[in-house]
Amino acid sequence: MRQSVNSLPDTVGAVNADDDGIVGELPAFRRYLRSNNRAPKTVQTYEEAVRRFADFLAERGMPQDVRAIRREHIEAFIEHLLDTQKATTAANRFRSLQAFWRYATVDGEIVKESPMARMLPPKIPVQEVPVLRDDELGRLLAACDGTDFENRRDMALLRFMLDTGCRIGEVLALRWTPGDSETNDLDMDAETARVFGKGRRWRLVSFGSRTGRAIDKYLRLRKQHGDASSPSLWLGKRGALTDQGLRLIIRRRGERAGLGRIWPHMTRHAAAHNLLSAGMNEGDVSKLMGWTDPQMVKRYASSTAGERAIAAHKRLGLGDRL
Repeated sequence: MRQSVNSLPDTVGAVNADDDGIVGELPAFRRYLRSNNRAPKTVQTYEEAVRRFADFLAERGMPQDVRAIRREHIEAFIEHLLDTQKATTAANRFRSLQAFWRYATVDGEIVKESPMARMLPPKIPVQEVPVLRDDELGRLLAACDGTDFENRRDMALLRFMLDTGCRIGEVLALRWTPGDSETNDLDMDAETARVFGKGRRWRLVSFGSRTGRAIDKYLRLRKQHGDASSPSLWLGKRGALTDQGLRLIIRRRGERAGLGRIWPHMTRHAAAHNLLSAGMNEGDVSKLMGWTDPQMVKRYASSTAGERAIAAHKRLGLGDRL
């Protein structure tokens, strides 16, 4: 029977003056993650989780030495997160700490066995993902009508995001260097784009002819931009479009369309729903969207699953055969 956290002596594994404890492992942990080709944002997320865990331990007088931390301490931290924050936050912290203990157990140099070896992640309640409907998408695109640079760019940008379901980082990283096939990510003839996604993996996405036409119109005006020589496909007023700039574009266009405040990831939700509604199987949807976890497509599909089931029933017309 495991000891409760309250019965653990506070002095076990106390941090020495010359020892930074778990936080002292962060530089080596960072190098480990980078050597395993983890994306910079993932590295940052994992580091943040370790720091928050260290803060939790310190506030409660628990050991911070990696060799003294036990399962009970981690369970107390996750329980605290479940009590004070969203279940998704607790699950993210859990995965981050799992990665840290994988690092700590490599070759047994720090610890021989992870205290999380037999721990199960916290359950996340199924949450419906908000999905923009066809009429709302039409209004959103109509809000970009116009022939100036910003309207042409925003129309092309929104159509591309709605057509491919690409993430913000993937969209902003697209390069337009038509004279260099090694770096150019956009093939206008094939109507495909090469994107660099999560896990530092490349994949190919496809877009339709209307999106291609919108991008064509944008590229004509892009030639006249002061930063036309930039390799970044999407340009703002001064250089490459930024994360903040893209979010502002989506918000402003959404407000102009009368949709209230919307955010970029909603275009990804809409793309996944439309692909599934069109009859594409979940495996192909996962491939296009860059998901390696099969639960992701199920999460995106759950909020409109009943709607698609009814539509499929109508198409089959089973009752009409009797």
